[in-house]
Amino acid sequence: MKKFSRYLPSLIASVLLLFSVLGCIGASVSCINISQERLISQSRSNNITATVRKQLEKFFAGRAGSTHVPAEVYMNAVTDEELSRRIEEKIQFGFAVLNGTEFTEADSEIPQLNSSIEEFYSNYAAENKITDKEQVSKAAAAAEKSAYDAISEQCDVYKFSALKEHGVLNMAAKFYRYRYHLLAVTIAAIAALALILLIINHKERSAFLYWFGVSTLIAGLLGTIPCVYLLASRYFYAFSIKQQQVFESYTKAMTSFTEAFMAAAIACSVVGIAMFIIYGVANSKNKSVAPTDVSTSK
Repeated sequence: MKKFSRYLPSLIASVLLLFSVLGCIGASVSCINISQERLISQSRSNNITATVRKQLEKFFAGRAGSTHVPAEVYMNAVTDEELSRRIEEKIQFGFAVLNGTEFTEADSEIPQLNSSIEEFYSNYAAENKITDKEQVSKAAAAAEKSAYDAISEQCDVYKFSALKEHGVLNMAAKFYRYRYHLLAVTIAAIAALALILLIINHKERSAFLYWFGVSTLIAGLLGTIPCVYLLASRYFYAFSIKQQQVFESYTKAMTSFTEAFMAAAIACSVVGIAMFIIYGVANSKNKSVAPTDVSTSK
């Protein structure tokens, strides 16, 4: 390791190994944490449905002054199960776009909601002596469409529809579909660079442990320190997002991803430290200490 002819190539290979390890951490965490199943699981565990219900209640209550339709007309007809289904369906839609697969939306009709709205307008017409049935029917139909639009928007907790509309989701899909390829490439790069380090240091194999340890330890620290800052400062919670369910969904998802990345980076650092310990032990065994000749010491 002391020879310059081995030092410089080892340094270059270790720097490339460092970035390969960081890339591998990012790719592996992305493959595990950015998935349809993961986001659905998070929405359930964080009870996003309850937040969506509160936002819908607020929306319909705020509109009641102009439409004269109480929020209860809508909310008493929409169950938590229905809201959960629609939230998960929106997530499925988003990942269908990311994966480039077809998505078939389930029946969007809620019979109880339609009946509730029609009953309200029928009673309203009777109380106010409105005899134009066509007018009442049109008003009820408009109220139903508006209600479905509001429910659809509020249940899209990751705003996948808006992201698709603005082309962001399609752009992200180009990278998302190749995440496993990226993981495979980074693993292959790590294996190749490790082999190169072994070949460079074949006359001093313990040096391989040193260079590999340096790369993994520094990669681990470079990955851990920013994550510690983001989590300790609650960086993601400073985002300004008006809809509470969108705010909660994104902050929880990004926090979860950061925690997973930090855990992988810490594991990397541990591997690096272990390599240094093994290197130190191996080096100490290789140093021979000549025994003292008692006869010549007198």
